Amino acid sequence: MRNIKFRAFEKSVRIMCEVQGIDWMLSECWLDYFDCEVSLKGVELMQFTGLTDKNGVDIYEGDLCRVPGLGVVAVVICPYNGTCFSNGLGNEYPVVESIAENDSFEIVGNIHQGKELLK
Repeated sequence: MRNIKFRAFEKSVRIMCEVQGIDWMLSECWLDYFDCEVSLKGVELMQFTGLTDKNGVDIYEGDLCRVPGLGVVAVVICPYNGTCFSNGLGNEYPVVESIAENDSFEIVGNIHQGKELLK
């Protein structure tokens, strides 16, 4: 069973935080950067995929990944049918197959801090 965890991009101060807890009923979360509850409206949650890159870095939704076999930097997305890469051109590639076939897969940023890598 995979570990269920989240990180959050806090929109007002524009930083990535670890999520310490979530209260879905009150629409609040606790982030490692703050000493108080934060409204879920002020953050973008990204779920852990259960996978790591070649350096042991946890892979989350919204991460930017260098995929050497494909020659692209792609965004990790988690649609209902499983985790995959999207190159922004409508093409999606299964993450698990790509990692198993290529041990040089690497996280290089995320969609909030590193958008220039997608160009």
